[in-house]
Amino acid sequence: MAPAAQSARQEAVVRQPRNETVERLASRLRAEAGFSNNVSAVREALALGGVATWDGKQTITPAAAPAASSLAIPEETVALALEARHRATAGRLTLAQLGEMLRDLGWPFKPGTPPGVQLQWILEGWVKDGFAAPNQPLSFAPLFAQKLAATQKPPVNLADSRSYAPEELRLTLLELHLFASHFDRLREAGSAPKASARSSWLGQTVYAASPCEEAKKWWGDKVVKDAVDWGQLIAGEAVGAGLDKALGLAGLGAGQIANLGKALTALNIAGTLSKLVAVYGDVQLAVTIESDNPIHKMLESEPRLLSGFKATAGLNDVEWEEYKKNLAPSEAWQAVRDCLATAGLPNLPNLADVGKEAEAWSVQWRLIKGMPHGFMSLDVNDFYLPGQWEMKVKRETDHSASAMLLIDITAEKGKSHTGGVKKGQVVAEAALETAAPPSIGTFIGAMKGPLGLGQSLAELCAGWILEMFPPKAYAVLDVTYHEPAGGWSGTISYTFRKAVDNTVTDNLGFFPAQNRDAQTHSEDFTLQVGYSQLETTTGPEEIHRLNGDANLTYFREIINESRTKKETCRRGNIVDLTYSSRIETRGGWAGPLRARLMLQKGGAYEVTIDTLPLVPATAVSEWSQISWSACEQQNTGDKSTSKREVAAASPGKVFSGKIDPREPDLIKGSYERKLGSGNDTTAKMTWNLMRK
Repeated sequence: MAPAAQSARQEAVVRQPRNETVERLASRLRAEAGFSNNVSAVREALALGGVATWDGKQTITPAAAPAASSLAIPEETVALALEARHRATAGRLTLAQLGEMLRDLGWPFKPGTPPGVQLQWILEGWVKDGFAAPNQPLSFAPLFAQKLAATQKPPVNLADSRSYAPEELRLTLLELHLFASHFDRLREAGSAPKASARSSWLGQTVYAASPCEEAKKWWGDKVVKDAVDWGQLIAGEAVGAGLDKALGLAGLGAGQIANLGKALTALNIAGTLSKLVAVYGDVQLAVTIESDNPIHKMLESEPRLLSGFKATAGLNDVEWEEYKKNLAPSEAWQAVRDCLATAGLPNLPNLADVGKEAEAWSVQWRLIKGMPHGFMSLDVNDFYLPGQWEMKVKRETDHSASAMLLIDITAEKGKSHTGGVKKGQVVAEAALETAAPPSIGTFIGAMKGPLGLGQSLAELCAGWILEMFPPKAYAVLDVTYHEPAGGWSGTISYTFRKAVDNTVTDNLGFFPAQNRDAQTHSEDFTLQVGYSQLETTTGPEEIHRLNGDANLTYFREIINESRTKKETCRRGNIVDLTYSSRIETRGGWAGPLRARLMLQKGGAYEVTIDTLPLVPATAVSEWSQISWSACEQQNTGDKSTSKREVAAASPGKVFSGKIDPREPDLIKGSYERKLGSGNDTTAKMTWNLMRK
């Protein structure tokens, strides 16, 4: 390693990332703070996250200890700032997409639970560890990630994995950098030998030659020869109680070191891909609302109402001058670009190319939320690829270009603007396509050649690079409207009872044996519906969203007993052997919950209750073994208590019926069903809803 790069890591300093540091950096990262301030904030955030900024000659910002193995280069920090300064509306990947990418790259997610949900658990534990020790150097990254997520529109609380869906959290390249580097720092803090298999990332032939000899310092020393070694090292390092528990839930606990090593290897591949995306094109995209926000729906009898979303690529005049000052190419930047060129990857456009190439750029639009409140129309938009909702951008200056999307606001029901006021949201996503990116074949060749990956992994990496490449931005339009008459309220309840008790007698070795298996499972669920919203009307069908508060109690007991006799001690002496085990699980959940009412004009209806998250519960496990005879007696056993989360049988149910025409404002009914092969389970549902 060159002396300057070695120095960049040796100059790592111990910094205490207090909460005010997080607040200060988040404030400096906002676009209003100015572009130069944004770049400086990114470099300081990376440094506190263990990543030094190095220009090929000297360290610009030293890393806080323990330092990660990779470095940032100045141009990379400019690209990260261009996106992060609009964190409220920007993001390259959702958490759900990150989960899919990590699964493709080898993360051994537990089956049965979406990867994005398991990442939610890990982020929650990560952030809670940061809250528990806010002044520790390793706490900066989770606290800063929590702050950035809270600035998103709509905001996300990483410390509460149940408060948002994985699709709702958008991640910028800066957050991906910090998350991957955090675990790399844990490895660096330990005593594992440096990887001897760097050729996993840069092939030996290219790796030994300039300029890739210099570029390798930017990639970092992230891939170890044995994933198990890495897992053991991380498990023994500074993993707090919250993260340790979350890793256990995700199947990456202390007893699953090999899985942990594989997961972290996948994470670092993803982190390296995000670095490649950052240096491969530093184009900023922002979306603004060009109408009233919030906007109130019109009546069906009133004129058409439109709202505009404007996507802008580029900077204003003041920011443009600051950008040019920060764009002076460094030696490290040139080495990285030249190394990528050896892989056949051409230089791609950046903001300096807006004025020259804007006519070839386009924006692809998508409404990701709020279709009942707004929709895209062809007659008021200039889509050159209507089926893909894509439009060309128009140059505004030599450093900015834009595209405008108009959406129709749907009308509120009723003859006048009366009733309670409700609020919905329309969320638009814009993805900027600059000059045509290299083909997936070009990226596959780069991954297999200079980057030294196998065919299958190279194909996956190339696909995800193309997914992350277009900058994306979002805007949220609040839509208010009056709730029409016809709101529903009332109670839905569900009980679940299972009781099984089987005893089998057998003859083992001429001595009788008796085995008993018993199980009791009960749930009591109630949803108190307070009000409803008419979401959409399609032909003869209305869809209402029922809103209310739910309560669930959960109990389950499993018993196993076995009794046998056998000869022991001396011939002819018989011993009675009794073994029993019992697991009792109790839990409960309370909180807001919704249901969906589909109502036909003829009176037929169907109600679907939303599913609940996993229910927190306490499990008590105990077992005992008694062995008795005339010449010996042994009593052994144990009892333990643990916290766990269980899946409830109650929510997620569907029931249907038909309204009595004599009582058109009443939905009422019940059913009782026997389930299981032996009719040992009873499920009972009752409902009573009244229209206001």
